[in-house]
Amino acid sequence: MKKILSAILALTMILALVAAMGISTSAKEGDVLHKINFKNDDKYTFKMFATNDKADGVTSEVSEDGNAATVTVITKGKRYFYGDVIDGLKLGADKKYTVEVLADNSIEGKSAMQNFGVYINGNKDVVDGDWAAINPNNSKYTDTMNALRGYYGTPEGWNGTPKNTLSRGAGSKDYGLYVSDATNYVGGIYTPDAEGFCKVSIEVDGFVYRVFINGEFFDEGYIPFANNYDDLALIFYVYNAGSVTFKDAVVYEGNIYTAKGFTYPALREGAEKLDWSGAMMLNAKTLTMDAYEKAGLGAKLTDILFKNGTDFAPQMLNLTGTDPIITISDDGKQIDFDKPTDANMKDAGQGATWWGGAIGSLEYTADTVYTFTYKVKTNELRGGVFFNLDETNMKYNWAQLYNFYGNLNGSADSDMVVCISGTKIKGHETVKTTSYTKFSALDKNIAFDAEGYADMAVTVDGYSWSLYYKDAAGEWVLFETYNGTAAEFAGAPQVACGVYLYHDMCTLGIKDAALYKGTLTDVANYVPPVETEPAPETTEPAPETTEPPVSGETGDSFVVFAIIAAVSVIGVAVVAKRREN
Repeated sequence: MKKILSAILALTMILALVAAMGISTSAKEGDVLHKINFKNDDKYTFKMFATNDKADGVTSEVSEDGNAATVTVITKGKRYFYGDVIDGLKLGADKKYTVEVLADNSIEGKSAMQNFGVYINGNKDVVDGDWAAINPNNSKYTDTMNALRGYYGTPEGWNGTPKNTLSRGAGSKDYGLYVSDATNYVGGIYTPDAEGFCKVSIEVDGFVYRVFINGEFFDEGYIPFANNYDDLALIFYVYNAGSVTFKDAVVYEGNIYTAKGFTYPALREGAEKLDWSGAMMLNAKTLTMDAYEKAGLGAKLTDILFKNGTDFAPQMLNLTGTDPIITISDDGKQIDFDKPTDANMKDAGQGATWWGGAIGSLEYTADTVYTFTYKVKTNELRGGVFFNLDETNMKYNWAQLYNFYGNLNGSADSDMVVCISGTKIKGHETVKTTSYTKFSALDKNIAFDAEGYADMAVTVDGYSWSLYYKDAAGEWVLFETYNGTAAEFAGAPQVACGVYLYHDMCTLGIKDAALYKGTLTDVANYVPPVETEPAPETTEPAPETTEPPVSGETGDSFVVFAIIAAVSVIGVAVVAKRREN
């Protein structure tokens, strides 16, 4: 008996020592991390947190045991988000989860119009917001609609025609790597069980997510973490008249379907499987807010090179009319756009074309100050430059881009106007007009170099931004300031760079673009820090001591001694090895 007690005591000592050494066990593949209780859950709350209209026309009901929840929509055309983030579970490069839920196809009146979505990334601030105030005119609804990623379909389609797709936000179809193409419902027909339920499973593998329906692989896509949607979540979206019941919601450690093995189909035509998880993923970029904080006021954050890279991967965001001919210099510092005529378009081809992308994972906040400088020229058909973006909208939505737009061809007709999404807005400082303003009508005219380029700059100080140009004396002249607000930037919070073209036959060129921390004055006054050689390190030998470690500290020798002592108590002979001289 004494030996048993000694063994237990020794084992306790070993466990305590392992804990002191910082060694811990972790969940294994397939372990249940959390079983969601829709009624009484300390990590999750089943609640409505966003709607595209007043919070009427919908009811929700949770089963007595909390295992199931039903959302019933009475009025067609209404959109509702229910669910929550799962406290303590974050998304990230090394995170692997599988989220599973059963969903039924109990459609009132057997209407094929009833739709629902299941999403796995969320933002705690958004889901904890006041849902009564969240609607299409509120940035939280817009964020939710654009940032979420998951599966979307119609339950009627499970035993009828295929009606499945990868999804972003409020039922919008999304591009997948294998079948989803953001235009049509795709996939197979999935047979419900005897109670009318099918199983929707979503693996989260870093910044990749895979959807399985009834255990069959459906499609794979990427999770953009813009707007801090980096909490693991289980969020349901319900649209149109009908009811959907969700039950048996579980979060597992690891990717349980991938662990079992399956064969990927051929990539969808035009799809590109990236060699790191998420070219759209802000967190994977090196130019971060931490880099911004560490930079000195006035320091250059980056030269903007127009060739694809980790921190700047520009692309076509919206195209109307003909494809522009895009020419980029070998060093990436110069880009030229030439939009040819489209004979099939009315009025010589008018329509918005946007090209560009976010820069690193930099964001605009109330406390940030950025300055862009660049050289630009256009022909008489005008072109523009934008500087903010919601990267979750890339390829889908070009809205909420601040830009300035004009004729910069070096003639007396050269002019400019400030805009949002190409729509003229009224500034607050100098010209204060929504009309094109000729530089020749101002006190100081804009200057063009021998190649026809003008020097331009924009400073974004908090949420206010100012557009500058250089005059013939080489001095910066304020063209206009627009005092933006946090709410206006919320829909497009990322620092970005790109161009806006409206007419066919227009041309635009940019070169020598750079991004700085601070104002133009800060940039002009910046003095780089002097680098000094670090002093050589000297290592003093530690004095020998026989004193035990101070309480609360664990020295290596003490740990080894204690383990040896513990093992000795169990009855295993331990012989100290003699050091060979």
